[in-house]
Amino acid sequence: MKQAEIVARPHTPEWYAARNTGIGASEIAAAAGLGKDEGCYQTSLEVFLRKMGRLPPLEETEPMIMGRLLEPVVLTRFHQITQTVPLDPHPPMFRSIARPWMTATPDTILSESELVEAKTTTWRMNSRWNEEDTDQIPGQYLCQCQWQMAVMGDHVQTVFVPVLFDGAKTKIYKVDRNELMIGYLIDAGQELWERIQNDDPPEPNWEHESTPKLIREMHSDINGQVVELEDITADAWFSCESLGKQVKELNDRRERYKSEVLYAIGDNYAGDLGDGRIVRRKLIQKPGYLVGASCYIDFRATKKPN
Repeated sequence: MKQAEIVARPHTPEWYAARNTGIGASEIAAAAGLGKDEGCYQTSLEVFLRKMGRLPPLEETEPMIMGRLLEPVVLTRFHQITQTVPLDPHPPMFRSIARPWMTATPDTILSESELVEAKTTTWRMNSRWNEEDTDQIPGQYLCQCQWQMAVMGDHVQTVFVPVLFDGAKTKIYKVDRNELMIGYLIDAGQELWERIQNDDPPEPNWEHESTPKLIREMHSDINGQVVELEDITADAWFSCESLGKQVKELNDRRERYKSEVLYAIGDNYAGDLGDGRIVRRKLIQKPGYLVGASCYIDFRATKKPN
């Protein structure tokens, strides 16, 4: 029995328009509350605001652009390694028939029961990717794979995730269908979708590091009115002031200690710390692009040279 229907081909006007008619695979991790440490760079509130048209569409960053451009390369290498031929190398967006607000656009349909989702990353993210042929991958991508299987139907049991590391090494991971996780994601996605339908924004996730920037974007206008703050909100401001004073005091103390060491070194290149390191001085010159040319002394502890 058919469980998903075709919506639109990727990156067409119809595809972009359809993205606001449901929760997609790249958005479900935010709906589930994952943080940046799991590779999730937006929150459920941000998804809500973009779906409601109160924030502009998410702009592609340079890593996102390069990942999209390199996707065909990663997929080609995957098929070379696995000696496979895809059933559909360029699949469209699909919509769940049972839950029309669930959408997904797989990178490749390998077979009736298998999908492929290509990724690129760098050595800085190595710790988030564990052993090959496992599902030990960043939570954002794990949610994405489970969501794709949920949308496509219960006949889809596996998503292969080929990953290009630093443009030099390809590893292949394997995510098997997990009904318990899919159930959790559906509940989270449905809650967010109902909030979108009812214009009921979720609370900000204050633990997510993207939230301060999001709040500034939400409230960039000033209407001249004054509102009464609840005690808990006023306390938050008092804490902010207190922390600001502490930060200033710590920065002032830090600058004093640095100055004491710099004074002791004088015009010499470095001072020996006695623990295998030196504190060295180096002249850094800054070219004058849009600001005036300047230079400053870079001053830090490094390993002691042999």
